[in-house]
Amino acid sequence: MKNTSSSITCVIIDPDKLLQEVLISYIDQIPYLKLVAVFNSPLVADQFLENNNAELLFVSTDFDQINGIEWVRSLENSTQVVFLSNTKEKAVDTYELDALDYLLKPTSFERFYKTAIKARVKIKANQIQESITVEKCIFVRSENRINKIHISDIQFIESQNNYINIVTEERQYITLMKLKDIHLRLPSEMFIRIQKSFIININYVKAIEGNSVVINDNLFTISRNLKKEVINSFTQGQLI
Repeated sequence: MKNTSSSITCVIIDPDKLLQEVLISYIDQIPYLKLVAVFNSPLVADQFLENNNAELLFVSTDFDQINGIEWVRSLENSTQVVFLSNTKEKAVDTYELDALDYLLKPTSFERFYKTAIKARVKIKANQIQESITVEKCIFVRSENRINKIHISDIQFIESQNNYINIVTEERQYITLMKLKDIHLRLPSEMFIRIQKSFIININYVKAIEGNSVVINDNLFTISRNLKKEVINSFTQGQLI
């Protein structure tokens, strides 16, 4: 069963019914993709996209009434787009649109899966950047001072009874706060819990060794029930 709360919402816009069925089958096999709508034409999809969130569009370049590339150019949001085409020739026209990918019809599942991984990495990176933009710093009382800490500098946070120890590249900050409260202030895509009393910044993890994460050549134990989530966050779906 898919975890829809963290899935990437997808829309297929292509007049080819057979290709629609193939793509639906592919999406169904990838746990982090969620299909929300299928349309034969961009003109029909317009109203749906105005009122619903779609993070990933699969759009044909081959329509009778409208140019799919020009339609994407008219979109005002930053939705990721994968173009579907019968020929290679139109690929050059998509470069300036910064399309996520360009798939030739018919496409294999292996090729589609590579596109799905690319989408996951790009969308997660955008989410992290948005989170950092919203709140780049936190302010913490420690040692009779109010300290400004850049979120991206935090390597890990450890709970010590009623206190937490915030560790950055330069120093540590011990403050009176619950771990769950500081966790709510941090970007969930960047900071994950590895055990009851420990939160890490996934960007500082060099490796996962057995049941531990490696940060600055130090090993920190991962709880058994959290290991799968930690591995998924670390590899971003690209584990070979």
